[in-house]
Amino acid sequence: MNEQTLLALIERVENGTATDEELGVYNAWCNSFQRTGEPVPDFETVRAEMLQRINAQIGHKPVRRLRYRIAAAAAVLLLLISGGIYLYMQPSGQLMADKSPSAVPVTDKAVLTLADGTTITLGEAAEGELATQSGAKITKHKDNQLSYESVSEGKDSDLAYNTLRMPRGEKYRVTLPDGSQVWLNASSSLRFPTSFTGGERVVELSGEAYFEIAAQPSRPFKVKTGQMEVQVLGTKFNIMAYPDEPEIKSTLVQGGVRLYAESGEVVLKPGQQGLFNGRQAGFRVKQVNAADVMAWKNGFFVFNDEDMAVIMRAIERWYDVDIVLTPGVANKKFGAVISQRKDIASVLKALELTGSIHFKIEGRKITVAQQ
Repeated sequence: MNEQTLLALIERVENGTATDEELGVYNAWCNSFQRTGEPVPDFETVRAEMLQRINAQIGHKPVRRLRYRIAAAAAVLLLLISGGIYLYMQPSGQLMADKSPSAVPVTDKAVLTLADGTTITLGEAAEGELATQSGAKITKHKDNQLSYESVSEGKDSDLAYNTLRMPRGEKYRVTLPDGSQVWLNASSSLRFPTSFTGGERVVELSGEAYFEIAAQPSRPFKVKTGQMEVQVLGTKFNIMAYPDEPEIKSTLVQGGVRLYAESGEVVLKPGQQGLFNGRQAGFRVKQVNAADVMAWKNGFFVFNDEDMAVIMRAIERWYDVDIVLTPGVANKKFGAVISQRKDIASVLKALELTGSIHFKIEGRKITVAQQ
């Protein structure tokens, strides 16, 4: 495998477009650290070490002496990639990608509610124009995409709102009238006008969505989540505001955003996440891997040392199951990279292989207990 091919593979793992087998390699690398109790180093550090090893192997320059564990992990990752080794689970609790046949999770139908109350079940609607409302043409495209195109200049008095609702197990991408794009996650809803008029662009979100906002400096874009508000001019960011989550999480990928609440406000920089729980004053801000946060958009769950309760809530939303956690299970920590193409039986089987938990399945009810 040449240098260019290897670096391209590393990029795919980092940005969430890797295949299941490539994810298996990544997870194996994570395990090489978890088994020793050491934190996983940042990907840029390991990338630099691997580049040096490649260059040394082809005679460009010697390998610089970096921290031994990082160098060893880079060597292991190179060996796994070149040898095509595909792992499933390690005792450390880091979930491997399953090699069983992929299966699509249970999917209900997404529903679009028009301003007059008319509902359109998108899974049953044909591709093409769905309706025209208040100066906007609504079109359904393939691959769960919807677009709004302004065909006439709307007035404030003509402002009409549509609502796009996702059931468990389905996602949709919508292009708003201003050209902004929104990826709406499972069990989420977005309320938005069919045309943006006036001095600002405002939408309302419940659940999770990733936004790429068309820059219009004279008209800021706002996302309202009930307890807080995000204001941007032109940027890329992710908001998770599910009602059953203890915190609203806003993650900035590119540009700049300002988070507002009655108790305070904060401006985020790229790679930062603002957390708001409504009970404490102001926001908490932490540095995160934005690619991990938005992995759901590319068909993956990525969990880094998360409570089992957090992982199970995400699985509930995607697989349309109801999960019961017995005492002592909710706070167990796991790291996982899970393809959303996997059937739930494969996911649960992989988790059970840690030896610390057991699943009891009764129809759509799943009980999680300590092993």
